[in-house]
Amino acid sequence: MTRGPLIIGDPSDSHVVAVTQELHRIGQSPFLCDAPSLQSGGFSLRSLQLRNSHGETSLDGGRGWLRRYAPNMWMEGTAAGSLEGVTSRAFLGLVGSISRLGAVEWLTPLDSMLRAEDRLLQLQVVAQTGSRVPETIVTSDADEAFDLLGPRFVVKPLVGGLYQSDAGAFAVYASEFAESDRGLASFASAPFVAQERIEVLEHLRVVTVGTSAWVAVLDAAGRPLDWRRQERAHFEWRPADEPDVRDAALEVSGHLGIGYSSQDWVRDMNGFVFLDLNPGGQWLFLPEAIARPATVAIAEFLAES
Repeated sequence: MTRGPLIIGDPSDSHVVAVTQELHRIGQSPFLCDAPSLQSGGFSLRSLQLRNSHGETSLDGGRGWLRRYAPNMWMEGTAAGSLEGVTSRAFLGLVGSISRLGAVEWLTPLDSMLRAEDRLLQLQVVAQTGSRVPETIVTSDADEAFDLLGPRFVVKPLVGGLYQSDAGAFAVYASEFAESDRGLASFASAPFVAQERIEVLEHLRVVTVGTSAWVAVLDAAGRPLDWRRQERAHFEWRPADEPDVRDAALEVSGHLGIGYSSQDWVRDMNGFVFLDLNPGGQWLFLPEAIARPATVAIAEFLAES
């Protein structure tokens, strides 16, 4: 029976691979599973004993890391109410049960992760800690957004930034609306977050693991509103010593009860502003001086089981 830490995630996910390699380096053999791996191989869960096609482990103790239930877009294209859809959701439900049963100490517990994904709750928590957040409204009336936020504001998805179409998978990026769009803007089809337009000088990505945090900075000059639209931006981050935003990010993750977070902040002429966070976000694209210690910190948490 495997007695090493439990990792829920795609075994081919580069972040899972990095943490697994670090665990192997320090003599730990993790137990890996996610919804697709359970569906494609044998499995059994009885009296807190979990078995899949690769081995067996116990849920009665130890530590775990919930990376992701399944790869992004795993169920996309599956018809609602179809047998395939019901079957896939059943395997997601099984992974949810595995994440809640027994006495595993999770880096971030499932329910804390689900709560922390709420973008509006994030803003409330950050404001309560004393950090700045953008003026925000969720409305079906575009005129209401313009009246509150002025002639230029930003719109982003409330949930889910990925979708599947006949042309493939696409990300929904933050976009700017201007006064000239007033007659064309329609927010009634789905709830979107509308926020004040901040004149960004720098983007900051803060990675937190437990009580440790690392800050990377990206110059906003020459970037699109959403830096992810620019391929080279992923490789131009630099480590930064920013104790104020680091401490603020740790306070936010502590209030949300999450052991890992990837947080997006910006700096304008008046200081730092929180945008959002992802309790299961990426960190390996950041400079080695941040990516490496973050990977090691997750592995060391798991190895202390």
